[in-house]
Amino acid sequence: MSLAPLRRIAFRLPAAAARFKREGGGGRAASSSVVANCDRSECPLKSEALSAERFLFSCPSCRRLIDHPEMSSFTCFAVFGIGRDFDVDTKALKKEMKTLQTALHPDKFAMLDDVEQTSLAESWSSLVNDSYNRLLRPLERAQYLLELQGQPLAEGEIQIEPGFLAEVMEVNEEVAEAESPADLSGISEANKAVLKSYVAKVSKAFREGRIRDAKVLVARMKYFNTIQDKIVEKETAFGMVG
Repeated sequence: MSLAPLRRIAFRLPAAAARFKREGGGGRAASSSVVANCDRSECPLKSEALSAERFLFSCPSCRRLIDHPEMSSFTCFAVFGIGRDFDVDTKALKKEMKTLQTALHPDKFAMLDDVEQTSLAESWSSLVNDSYNRLLRPLERAQYLLELQGQPLAEGEIQIEPGFLAEVMEVNEEVAEAESPADLSGISEANKAVLKSYVAKVSKAFREGRIRDAKVLVARMKYFNTIQDKIVEKETAFGMVG
């Protein structure tokens, strides 16, 4: 018996036998799936093979958390049930994060006096948090996609021309010399515009399959991302952010 592809965590599925296709690259389903079994002896799905298009947190029937032997093979994208793309709806991602945090909070399982289930909840919560942090910000997401493509960005791998480095150094000096919130605000807005431009270019490169170009752009983007982090630190010192 089969159901439509899993799009929400199993806690919210009706009790029924289920078999799903695993999520593959570019949001398309792969031909193979990773299989798990519910270990609750009373569960009607005890002998059923359960597979998932995304991370299958619990049995669709009894809601017991599953200790999946191959869950680590799922990508961060699969954990949230989204396609393996650079363009991510971060508002939807944040909303799903809150849903998963609530559903998988270890305290919910601690009350059941089940050490194994509490331990699984802690593991799955940690995986959700790690996956969320890798997908939320464009730079981390781009670096992760490069890793999935088998082309991780290594330190010093991309040669950056002197003119670009001189531009970055100049902006860094402007941040260091900013003496007021007004000075810093202008620098921040300009740097955010540069970052926005890089995000658009990186997105286009990934969409068109130009992985090498994406890697070069990400290497450059890292410099302006670091500048923005420094700006935020100084904004905090100025009392501009809480």
